[in-house]
Amino acid sequence: MSSQINSLEKLGLSKKEARLYLISLETGPATVAKLAQKSGLKRGTIYEFLGEMVEKGLLEVSISGKRKLYSGTEPKKLQKIIDRQKDILESLLPDLSLLTSTGPNKPKIKFYEGKEGILKAYYEILDLPDGSEVIGFATLGEIYKIFTRSDVDKYVKKRAAKRIKEKLIMPTDEYSESHSQDNKKEWRETLLIPRSKFFITNEINVYQNKVAIVSLGEEKVAVIIESQQIADTQRAIFNLIWNNLRKK
Repeated sequence: MSSQINSLEKLGLSKKEARLYLISLETGPATVAKLAQKSGLKRGTIYEFLGEMVEKGLLEVSISGKRKLYSGTEPKKLQKIIDRQKDILESLLPDLSLLTSTGPNKPKIKFYEGKEGILKAYYEILDLPDGSEVIGFATLGEIYKIFTRSDVDKYVKKRAAKRIKEKLIMPTDEYSESHSQDNKKEWRETLLIPRSKFFITNEINVYQNKVAIVSLGEEKVAVIIESQQIADTQRAIFNLIWNNLRKK
């Protein structure tokens, strides 16, 4: 099975997605509990990417009584999925070509899509040198609609271990107030604004010469712009707002 998992990873599946797909083919229609037992994956872990696999067409859902059963899509249908991805890529090529950097002063842009893509965008921050700083605008209420508390805690723990400090302006909600209580140990400073005055569904992070914009609503996309000029401008806007709020 390991060679099959490696092959599926080359098609863009994560190791866990590949394992679950192969197990679901062997098992046939099964509950999440049975898939967890057969695959060795935790039920909570499976639920994290189950919906996305259904959206991708890798798993099919059927109902038996009150139970949802999941089964692997017929292998022949994988070709249709790949063909669909090729069509999407071909339609994107003209726009992607426009984004390709052709000179030293042209910004570089990276695009991420879906939960896994957004997670990759966040984890780029962990590649920063120890002691770096990230500033920006965050909305934890929207983040928790996509990620579990375990996902968030894992990321925060890794960032804090590298002493990468965050300075965030956030709308007030139960999550922002709770997280702010742990600011010191999690290497973070926050300023909270009443949600009635500051409601956002996007997150903006500025670090080094990059600006990461994460759309956490229905779009679920992240864009990272690498440009010193754009980063400096966003940093100036943030600092102006931050300093004015601190005076109040």
